[in-house]
Amino acid sequence: MAAAIDSKSLIETSTNAILITDFKDNPLLWNALFLEYWDLSDLELTAATPHSARELVEPCCNLYRSAAESDAIFGGEISFEYIESPNGKKLQRYTQEIETNNSAYRIIRWTDVTRPLALSDKLLEEHNLLQTLVNNVPDQIYFKDLNSRFIRINPALAERYGLEKPSDAIGKSDADFYSKDHAEKTRSEEVHIMASGEPSYDKLHHEIWSDGNDSWNLSTKVPLYSSAGDVIGLVGISHDITRLKERENLIWKQANYDNLTNLANRHNFITKLRLQVDQGNPRKDRISLLALDIDHFKEINDNLGHHTGDQVLVEVANRLKSALRSSDQIARLGSDEFVVLINDSTSIEDNAVLASKILESLLKPILIGDKALTISGSIGIACYPDDSDNADDLLRYVEHALYQAKHLGRNNYVFYTPDLAEDAQRRLILVTSLRKAIQENQLSLVYQPIVASHTSELQGVEVLTRWHHPSLGVISPDEFISVAETSGLISQLDHWVLNNAFNECSELIELAPDCSISINLSPATLRADSQGTIDIPSLIEKLKPHKMKLRIELTESSLLISSDTLNKLLNFAKRNQIKLSIDDFGTGYSALSYLLKYQINSLKIDKVFVDGLPNDNRNLSICKAIIQMAHSLNIDVVAEGVESEAQSRTLNELGCNYQQGYLHHKPMPIKELIKTYSAQIEMV
Repeated sequence: MAAAIDSKSLIETSTNAILITDFKDNPLLWNALFLEYWDLSDLELTAATPHSARELVEPCCNLYRSAAESDAIFGGEISFEYIESPNGKKLQRYTQEIETNNSAYRIIRWTDVTRPLALSDKLLEEHNLLQTLVNNVPDQIYFKDLNSRFIRINPALAERYGLEKPSDAIGKSDADFYSKDHAEKTRSEEVHIMASGEPSYDKLHHEIWSDGNDSWNLSTKVPLYSSAGDVIGLVGISHDITRLKERENLIWKQANYDNLTNLANRHNFITKLRLQVDQGNPRKDRISLLALDIDHFKEINDNLGHHTGDQVLVEVANRLKSALRSSDQIARLGSDEFVVLINDSTSIEDNAVLASKILESLLKPILIGDKALTISGSIGIACYPDDSDNADDLLRYVEHALYQAKHLGRNNYVFYTPDLAEDAQRRLILVTSLRKAIQENQLSLVYQPIVASHTSELQGVEVLTRWHHPSLGVISPDEFISVAETSGLISQLDHWVLNNAFNECSELIELAPDCSISINLSPATLRADSQGTIDIPSLIEKLKPHKMKLRIELTESSLLISSDTLNKLLNFAKRNQIKLSIDDFGTGYSALSYLLKYQINSLKIDKVFVDGLPNDNRNLSICKAIIQMAHSLNIDVVAEGVESEAQSRTLNELGCNYQQGYLHHKPMPIKELIKTYSAQIEMV
């Protein structure tokens, strides 16, 4: 009895619910916690039979897990199960059978594991979530030991390394995948992290692989600690930013390099120029700047297409690279303008030699498909510190020199001088003034008669534009027409001329209905027509007096505009009895094939060929050849700039149809022309 009491006292101190039975399930001993778990009383249990005891204990409980283990003290096995009571409580049930010499009994105890199991399930759930994240995240996750060898990696890193499965990386290091230099650098970083215990966050790594390829990673690495707090390695996560870097590099390249030629662009070049001139040249070493334009490049684009123009630009870039040293900087500033920076220019003479070398290289034919295209260039040169010690001024000065090179006939080079800056300032004034002059009708027209060679009778007039600037005085046509062409005002100027000539000539037409009126149209105006900016036929149709015999004068370069535009103009001219004349023939492209292709009514021999007559045999031969060729094509010939009787007589003998020049008449206002022509009629 004392033993039973002692056992009773002992099990009452337990935190588990305990029931002791014999092997027939007769309840022998239990504690109060057991009664509480199953809502029983001592009386009910004392009166219970083995069968009823089984019904009272664990009513409607679900068994959902069972196991067994050995009892090291009493021997045999301890079986245990996990059960869930109807009220949702989870219990762990241990059952142990003990046999002695005198007795045999079974000990059953229940432990409330609801909370521990819930915690375990939560931990398991978090473990599964973490494992899912590690296995599926696109970033690379890895664990390394103290020797920087992998002890675990995720599938993303295994794929990056070309491994069949993540476990294949265990025991390997960066040296097995990357270049030697990169692996050594990474190892050094990781040794510092593990030795210092200091994490490394978002460090950019440029990875060089063993096959020479590269990639970019943004990596975070932190020490890995044991439960005792000792560093046992590190854990890292790396984000591949290779595509981002490639996009950044592409954006940077697009912002700093020309997409067509791969040369530095304007922004890039000017930035470097300012660094070298304004900040990086304390010794004032000479720096030379050469600006290059391709002569008549717009005509190449307009007539042969932008694809051909692009091929020309690429070839020019390649020829510049071949003509220059690798240390010289080349850029394409825009359209057909290139610029070269020579850092260690020794003398002005060296610049002249280099410019000549570049121009000579451009003259070699460029093969475009099965055709050979010949181009030339113009170069302006400015030097630091000779011309300026300021980058922006140098750029302006080299542009002035380039403009002068083009103005002097192209295919040459010009050094900057202070006079060119004055010329540039004058051009700027003229551009502003010319725009105002066109808008406010400050220009005037004069008319130079064209006479028959054999009778000197008036056959027509050429309309010429004059400009008397309010402060600069008379501006020569060569100067303001050049300004109009380079500033984009030429179409407006031609429009003004057409409109005013049509208005002024009405009285002349009544007086001399057979007199032709010749009006010049610039190639730029024809290009504007082809681009839809201005409609020349509609303009003429709207403004031209009905009885006017209009003759349109085109330069030879006008024949090189697009066929559609010329055909449109020619068809309109044919329908409206408008004649077409080629002005300054022999001084431009001399595109003889176009004389066959298009219906040209007359050619005008330029004054440069007339000046040498009759004594210059070469000029005489050229004039004779032009006249004979034109007549064989049923084209009339007009000689310009006739100033002496000898010139007039010679041209008449060569068969030139018409003459124009100061020998016969100077250009005059419309009223004076009408007066002169009226006097001629009265004399007849």
